[in-house]
Amino acid sequence: AGRKVCILSYGARLAEAMAAATDLEARGYAVTVADARWAKPLDKELVNHLAEHHELVVTIEENAIGGFGSAVLEHAAAEGLTDGTHR
Repeated sequence: AGRKVCILSYGARLAEAMAAATDLEARGYAVTVADARWAKPLDKELVNHLAEHHELVVTIEENAIGGFGSAVLEHAAAEGLTDGTHR
């Protein structure tokens, strides 16, 4: 059990996300890649679902401080999805 990873790609990084998924799958991980074509408004329902069903959620985006990854983390923390008790 375990080893479920979600890669949440935003912007022009989908190819890198898919390559990372292939590498992780070869190492025994179950990987979901989600193409986050949305940033505003944040699809909170989808973020909740992904966080609840994966041990690790990684965001990949263009070089942006305070961007998409920050919004995902802020939402997940507010929902109690970062404290390891949601399972």
